[in-house]
Amino acid sequence: MTWKENLEARSPNTRKVYLYYFGKFLEDHGIGPDGVFHRVTKEDLESDEVHRSLSAEEFYQMRLNDLERKDRRDRQRVERVVKGYLTYLSEEENWATSTCANMYGAIKSFFKAQGEEFRIDSEDKPKGQKNGSHIMDADQIKWIYNNVPWQYKKRNQAIILLLKDSGLRISDVSKLNVEHYEETKPCISPDEHEKFLAFNEALVTQKNKILAYVRLGPESVKALEDYKKERIDQGTWRTNKPLFIMDNGQRLGKKAISMIIFRLCEKKGEKKLSAHSLRKFHRTMLEAGKFPEKWIPKLQGKIGDTYVRPEELPGDELTKEYMKAYDKLRIFGVPSEKEKRMESELEKLRAELKNAREEKASEIDSLRKEMQIHDQQADEAIKRLDRMYQRMMGYLMKDKANIQIDQGITGVPEIDATTIEERKKRATSKG
Repeated sequence: MTWKENLEARSPNTRKVYLYYFGKFLEDHGIGPDGVFHRVTKEDLESDEVHRSLSAEEFYQMRLNDLERKDRRDRQRVERVVKGYLTYLSEEENWATSTCANMYGAIKSFFKAQGEEFRIDSEDKPKGQKNGSHIMDADQIKWIYNNVPWQYKKRNQAIILLLKDSGLRISDVSKLNVEHYEETKPCISPDEHEKFLAFNEALVTQKNKILAYVRLGPESVKALEDYKKERIDQGTWRTNKPLFIMDNGQRLGKKAISMIIFRLCEKKGEKKLSAHSLRKFHRTMLEAGKFPEKWIPKLQGKIGDTYVRPEELPGDELTKEYMKAYDKLRIFGVPSEKEKRMESELEKLRAELKNAREEKASEIDSLRKEMQIHDQQADEAIKRLDRMYQRMMGYLMKDKANIQIDQGITGVPEIDATTIEERKKRATSKG
């Protein structure tokens, strides 16, 4: 199997990144006139000497030749070149630590596909500030939650707390449908006033097709319930529909979710925060809550230890540990007993209000149906009267025609004495 074939198991973005950085490594290295493998400098390129570029096959053969050398020090030639190149990128080109890590990951992946181990000790890798997203803290999450604009407020607040409680990537949250939430199963919570939910089936993640065993805590559940009520009122909460939608009813994409979080973070003046910062918060806080570290990839849908399978343990140990550690994930603090009672009473009032609205709606529907029946009956009565009127008019017209015939009106009547006498007799007999 070639390296490119091996990369097919990776996400499209990882394939693109690894191919780019490995190509750059080969481009920046070559064989000089002396036959020595080294990094090609600007001075080398400006000189008259020819530096031939290195191919991937030559790089692999060079590694094999080094490993066959008797002197152990000569076996580390490729490692020394790679370490020197990473140091150069970090110190001279000002590459971020995470970018250097991508370069190292590409080279390591290349040799792994050939069945050869390639490793650089962590102390030999570039150190420094990473260029990626920082972790959010509870106050920052609370700030962006409270500063969501009024338009799409319930939707965006639900997204923020779902990312915080689940640790999912935005690509996975974007692909959720209504049934994913509707088919969740409630967990037996240690507190009757709070609701924990577990996805009925493991979610297949978009990036690497790893299963994520999603768990949601009370804060995200409440936000999702509020959003659900809004969608029900709008008539858009239906099975097979996206969980998060735009105005036109289409799915809210991962780029849109990313921009929602980015703009809120930018508004706060935190340019190093992003949607991924919520994923980091999820992992860090679970670890602080004594959640088993090796179980966290199971929740987030990451590649973890294949021998660690908490989802197969009896008694749903994964959920139990999540509930134990959840206090560390809270951003609104642990609610007091008074707050819990008030929330419970508020829920009852909401339920009563909902029932009253449904009863009133039922009464209105009944009245509407009765009015429709009355309207139909009135229409039928009008039609009957119209038919009677038409018949009466027909009779009248017929009588008029008979009278005209009786009077002999067939043009201009001829009036003489005999006719006058006959009319008098008729008038007398009728009187």
